[in-house]
Amino acid sequence: MKWTNKGHELDELGAKYIKIKDLYIWGAGRFGRKMLRFLRWLNLSDDFCIKFIDSNVSLQNKIVDNVLIVSPACFLDTFNPETDVLDISSEGLYFELEKIYSEKFPASFFISYAEHKPDHDFLRMFVCVYLMYKHGKLLSAHSNYIITTICNLNCDGCLNFNQYIKHPADESFESFKRHTDIVFSKFDYLASFHFSGGEVMLHRELPKFLKYISETYGDRIFELFFVTNGTVIPDSELLALMQRTNCGVLLDDYRQSVPKSVDTFPKVKALFDEYGIEYRIAKADYWYELGITDSVDNGRDLTEEELIRHKSECGVHYFQDFFDGKIFGCCYIGYVNDMYPNKAAIYTPEANDYIEIAATPKMEILEYRAGYTQKGYFELCRHCNEMHGKTSKRIPVAQQRSKART
Repeated sequence: MKWTNKGHELDELGAKYIKIKDLYIWGAGRFGRKMLRFLRWLNLSDDFCIKFIDSNVSLQNKIVDNVLIVSPACFLDTFNPETDVLDISSEGLYFELEKIYSEKFPASFFISYAEHKPDHDFLRMFVCVYLMYKHGKLLSAHSNYIITTICNLNCDGCLNFNQYIKHPADESFESFKRHTDIVFSKFDYLASFHFSGGEVMLHRELPKFLKYISETYGDRIFELFFVTNGTVIPDSELLALMQRTNCGVLLDDYRQSVPKSVDTFPKVKALFDEYGIEYRIAKADYWYELGITDSVDNGRDLTEEELIRHKSECGVHYFQDFFDGKIFGCCYIGYVNDMYPNKAAIYTPEANDYIEIAATPKMEILEYRAGYTQKGYFELCRHCNEMHGKTSKRIPVAQQRSKART
């Protein structure tokens, strides 16, 4: 999306959202109840009449977490697209419901997590836009920090482009502190914050990083976690700190392609269970081959309109990279840029590719997070296969190159 009225691009949507009175959450299970906790954490639950929808007959008309559970039929009888909004936590369920109910309600009123329809995303669009226009608060739905580019694996198709990094290194605590303080000078809340790499647990000062952000800004972060590849056994000091700071984990399961993971993965998982650390296992069926090379001369010859459509279809602009007081509009711009010695140095960012958090007004940050940019696309789009569009390509997960890093 191209900026044409900077600072006011979301006014129409904001005006619509602040009129919402009834909020429905589809599913009274783990994900639905987590969303309810999140809305209460933001002090938004009193702004709406909240109800769960569940197709499980045994749950209907019962109260869970002080919220009534209604049937899908009851929802359909009472739902008003002018004053009501629906959160669907499952992407698969989103498409199923859209197919069933699209004749009764315009698809735009089904707000969901679906990556393929990011403008319908409940958290990234509805909650973030509502919170700003109703309460003047800036929320980040997804925030990250690459704590190290050092990794003990050497995967083909690594989406952090580690195979192209000539000088992998740990980030310093001073750089992280400076960056984090800038982030919280503008953002009132972070729905999630995660450390990633490289391999996070190879950073020797990880406990120091975790302790700082938890003690300094923990009351403004709903979910704090890091991503690990399941091949590094955490020590007792880190586990105890994770337990104390309520830090969760996204645990990659690479056992089908990484031999060492067959032995280490269950040990890592058992330790998280022992310490009561919340984790989610990530086992992908495939990765994406983005096709980004170190040559800037072989990009696709696309018109401005085609590039804007290319970026829009990709949808990955919601996965932005937070680093060095900046937000890179696409996370891969952050990973492959040549601004820092420990990055892949494939691409030279331009002014359109990122914003300086400290110098950007909150409303413009919200718009940038929603996908607005000066051009409506990034130059990197010329070199990228995209993820969810016609040119996307899939490859096997975590296949190891001939020589792994140690």
